[in-house]
Amino acid sequence: MSLPYQRALLFTPSTPITIAKRFEILTTDFLIAIDGGLDCCRKLGLTPHLLIGDMDSLDKPDEVNTAIYAQTVVVRYPHEKNETDTQLAVQYCLEHKLRRIIIFNDLQGRCDHALALMQNLQEANRQGCQAEVWSENQRAFILNKRNVLQYPAGSLLSIIPLTSTLSLKRSSGLKWALDNLRLCQWQSRAISNELLSETAEIVVAGGIGLAIVTCPVVPDHNCID
Repeated sequence: MSLPYQRALLFTPSTPITIAKRFEILTTDFLIAIDGGLDCCRKLGLTPHLLIGDMDSLDKPDEVNTAIYAQTVVVRYPHEKNETDTQLAVQYCLEHKLRRIIIFNDLQGRCDHALALMQNLQEANRQGCQAEVWSENQRAFILNKRNVLQYPAGSLLSIIPLTSTLSLKRSSGLKWALDNLRLCQWQSRAISNELLSETAEIVVAGGIGLAIVTCPVVPDHNCID
């Protein structure tokens, strides 16, 4: 079953409140609180359409049963499960035909949780969904065949192959060109490139790559087409 929304905004328990305040939330956005992400929504004055997870990180678990969330769909899972709460939220989006996902997470704390978020991006991409992780000053996303990036000049771009090899056909707007470049999964070769202007382009010839942009100035808008 599809939902009549343009994109899904996923509020994790580690959502940076500052970035969420700056983000323009539209009436066409489907708001998902992932477990303790409900506390973030409350601080922002938002009522999510969906609350999902095992509910082990809610500050006020009884609040779910109040009239404030009468219209919120609650999908509760047991604490002992195979999937992370964020993976369950991404799966919900994919099952309901949402084709754009933004996950708010500060990318701090446990490294394994951050890596799991990158797996979530890959699963969404595998099913034809454009997904990104937004932290305070970083954006992470899976590269498409053609990528137009719009970030402040001086932003740093790192590309990490998720397949054994990643072949890049060409690039523009970067300090170090990525033309006819073959990256291997076991080499950290494409780290900390730099955007020379506010627009850069990357064309992928083959393979799957994770892009992470670190901005010197936090942008207030989506930055990938």
